[in-house]
Amino acid sequence: MLITRRRMLITGAASLAIPAIATSGEYADQIPSYDEVKNGDYFGDYNYMHGKYHDVYQRIFGTNMRCACGAGDCRVTKWRHSKLASPKGFDVVVNRQWVPLSDQTSIPKEGTVPEVLTHDWAHICAYDADRMPYGVNLPCAIINEMAG
Repeated sequence: MLITRRRMLITGAASLAIPAIATSGEYADQIPSYDEVKNGDYFGDYNYMHGKYHDVYQRIFGTNMRCACGAGDCRVTKWRHSKLASPKGFDVVVNRQWVPLSDQTSIPKEGTVPEVLTHDWAHICAYDADRMPYGVNLPCAIINEMAG
């Protein structure tokens, strides 16, 4: 089971011997199967937490970047430092798979992200996810290196 820093603080698990990877910006590469967690209930799944942030996504992705936030393409996800040769330096989870950010992915400058979007690991707009793993279009991403 993956334990984030936030969960450690809430549950008091900080006193336990927890592997460093579980508490750093990079997290374990383990992604649950659809048998373990139903579709839509995990980071990077279509529509994951979209409803919570839709209005903010419309503002940040729709006007400041090249995204047209629709009915679930924008979503909360997780990131890691790239193991897939991303020119942006990050891979993100999309539909239970790691996908590298391309050189075409827009990432807003530090300080321009609305505060409400800084508490989750990452946010992405992901189109054409049916063409996984690398056919997916990731025009925008927010990577919160200090979140988690």
